Amino acid sequence: SLGFSGSTLAKDLSYSSIQITNMKSNTSANADLLQYGLNVEVINDFFLAGNFTHGDNDFVGFNIGVGKHISVYENTDFTASTSYIRGRYETTESIHFEAINVEVGLRSMVTDTIELSTSIGQIIPASSGDNSSYRQIGAAFNATEILSLRANFATTDPASGTENTLSVSLSLDF
Repeated sequence: SLGFSGSTLAKDLSYSSIQITNMKSNTSANADLLQYGLNVEVINDFFLAGNFTHGDNDFVGFNIGVGKHISVYENTDFTASTSYIRGRYETTESIHFEAINVEVGLRSMVTDTIELSTSIGQIIPASSGDNSSYRQIGAAFNATEILSLRANFATTDPASGTENTLSVSLSLDF
């Protein structure tokens, strides 16, 4: 007879957290960035998300949005979100930008401590400029019920060529 203990079942996915993230990219700004984020599930599987980012090349930006998650299988959610992005950075000139981001993805607790995720998205500039599509994959190790370590890799295809970003996060769920 095979018996399964409660510890082999995956925990629920959290949509309420405080995160600090270090991002390294080969983007045109070639930036090493630090991001502070807050995500809060509000009601009926809707969540609010926001972050503040700063780093190399005098990069400063923020992102605020709303999303929804829907359970598609035990411990697996489909997610959809949209957000407003605004920021600036310095290279040879000062670059200011505003955009809308639309993203869909999947998150899954594959064990009681490991989460895997994937998503695709579109960044739509508020003024002139080409849209950028991106794909990302990620993994998280839930060290405790509230503390997790996350890694994420994203690749973007803007008109200027492929850009890659690697991020590592510490997350406190509540």
